[in-house]
Amino acid sequence: MSVVNCLFILIMMADNNYSLTQFAMRTGFMLGLFWVFRYLLFMFGSQSFLISGIYSLLMPLTLVFAYFFTRQYRETLDGKIRFGKAWRFGVMLYFFAALIVCLPHYIYYAYINPNYLSDAIDLMKEFMEGMELGPEAAEMMNNLQAPAPIVMTLYDILSNVIYGMIFSLPVAAIVSMGSSSAPATGSNSSQNQE
Repeated sequence: MSVVNCLFILIMMADNNYSLTQFAMRTGFMLGLFWVFRYLLFMFGSQSFLISGIYSLLMPLTLVFAYFFTRQYRETLDGKIRFGKAWRFGVMLYFFAALIVCLPHYIYYAYINPNYLSDAIDLMKEFMEGMELGPEAAEMMNNLQAPAPIVMTLYDILSNVIYGMIFSLPVAAIVSMGSSSAPATGSNSSQNQE
């Protein structure tokens, strides 16, 4: 049994009557911890080609985890889930994971590499100087300022949720394919009413 399965079972075994939000919060926490690990690799990846390579190789695992967690949620619903509910679960999964990883993002932007954003803007300004821009565009480029770390962190949360909206489409399609579209009957019918 893998470490992820053991962790999943330990977290989920307390109660198996979860709402969509509860399940997304708990699994989003685990996905968020994975993202924190990946982000640590990103922060130190500029110093080592090996670390940067490991970071790149781990990127597709997010989709694998999203599929695994969505499938596990479907199993709590007696193996029946509709596409829309699977997609909502995926979006919420990404949202809660983004909330977990936002703290390392903020620490990186504010304390570890506070010049990251201003350096990126300076590089963009240098690149744009070689192009022939009109006077209005040149003035706008000169007035461009780096956003505050908290603003950049909020952008990161938003972008992760948007990625979640996109990447949850194929995952929801695959997970909902094998399930019946009829609502569940019996004791779990209240779970499907969310």
